Amino acid sequence: MRAATRAASIPACPAPTTITSKFVKDRSVLQATSGEIAEIAVTQPHTYSMTDWKVQMFAYLRERHGDSVTVSAEPTVGSVLQALASTGVSIEACRIAIGDEFAHAQDAIPIGSQLSLIPPVSGG
Repeated sequence: MRAATRAASIPACPAPTTITSKFVKDRSVLQATSGEIAEIAVTQPHTYSMTDWKVQMFAYLRERHGDSVTVSAEPTVGSVLQALASTGVSIEACRIAIGDEFAHAQDAIPIGSQLSLIPPVSGG
């Protein structure tokens, strides 16, 4: 099939329509068109609500800070690490685990997950 014939057989896209959606910003419900929502998504970074996270400590961290430290942070590993550092926990060279798997700073944390901060250890 030639390109001109194929293009003629494809139906034209309908004209853009205005879709009204509700979303919450600063605890008030706003209405916006789809174009405004797209603009907000591009110009404003996504923010999460703060959650309290209980982070289990291991090795020398447990000796310094106790069995666990509770911090309030967004549900991302990077946010939890920043919150831990702001409370005086030394996070240098430490790894954080969600459940039984190591995580990266950009990883999201599911609500209710078990978090562990594990320092580098050597043994023999």
